[in-house]
Amino acid sequence: MHSQILLNNGFPVRILELEAKGINGIRGKTAIHFNPCINVIWGIEGLDKTAVLRILENAFFDSKRIRKNIFCSAGDYKITCSSLNGKMEIIHNRITGSAPYSYGPNQPLHIKSGISNWFIKRTLFADKDEDLTGNQLLNYHLARECFSLLDPELSFQGIKTGTGDVIIKTPGGSVPFDYLSRGYQNCICQIHTMIKGAEQAGRDEDICVRDFRGCILVEEIEEGISPSLQIQLLAALRKIFPKTQLIITSSSPYILQSLYSDEIILVVKDRKGGVQYR
Repeated sequence: MHSQILLNNGFPVRILELEAKGINGIRGKTAIHFNPCINVIWGIEGLDKTAVLRILENAFFDSKRIRKNIFCSAGDYKITCSSLNGKMEIIHNRITGSAPYSYGPNQPLHIKSGISNWFIKRTLFADKDEDLTGNQLLNYHLARECFSLLDPELSFQGIKTGTGDVIIKTPGGSVPFDYLSRGYQNCICQIHTMIKGAEQAGRDEDICVRDFRGCILVEEIEEGISPSLQIQLLAALRKIFPKTQLIITSSSPYILQSLYSDEIILVVKDRKGGVQYR
C-alpha cells in the first residue's frame, strides 16, 4: 500500500472528473466521474488500474510516470477539479513521448511506513506542550484510536521509557508494537502518516483531520494485508476521513464486497485491448 496527498499550488483539491485517451493502458477515450468520498478503482490483476493515479500525479506533481499508449500517436487528458475555496479549475495535458519514469519539481507528499516520530512526540508531549492546538490534540487522539479501529481487542497503552517502544495492550498482555503482524503494523503506519499529512496539508490552517476535504491517493490498498484486515482498514478509513476524497486502486474481492455501488469504478478491457473505466 502506497499513499500520497494531492496538492495544487500547495493547497488540497478534490477531483470531479477525468477524461483520458491514449495514455498507459488507456487506448480509447474514457471518462470518470468521482464522488466526494470513497472511489475504488477495481479490476482483476493485469489490468491497468493505476493509469488514473499516474495521470493525477502528472497533473499535480509533474510526474513523468505516464506514457502514450503504444498503439496511439499521442495521448491527452483533461481533469476538472475544485479547490477548498470552491474555485473550479481544468487541467489539460498532451502526452507524446515514452520517456523513462521520473518526477518533476513538485514532489508528491508520499506516505511512508513505520511508526512516525510525529506520533511518538505527540504521545510524549501531548499533556505538556501548551503550543498544541485543540485540533492537533484531536488528531493525536484519532491516531491513538486507530489501533482499536483496526482490531477492537487491541489498544494503545503508551511509550516505554528508555527504549521508546510503542506498547499495545492485547488480551494476552502488553506487547511492543513490532510484535504484532506485519499487515497490522503497515495499516497503522499508513493511517498515522495519512493523518499527519492531512494535518500538514492545511498549510497555516488549524484543521481537524476528520474535516479534511482534500484528496488522498491510495495504491493497492490490500497489499500485504489479510482479507479480514482489508475490511477493517476500509471501515477505519471511513471513520477517520469522513469528508476526505479517497481514490484507491484494488484487485481484492474483499474490498469490492465492502463497497457501495457508487464507490466502485470498474476497470474492464475494451475491444481494442486497452482498458475502460465504468
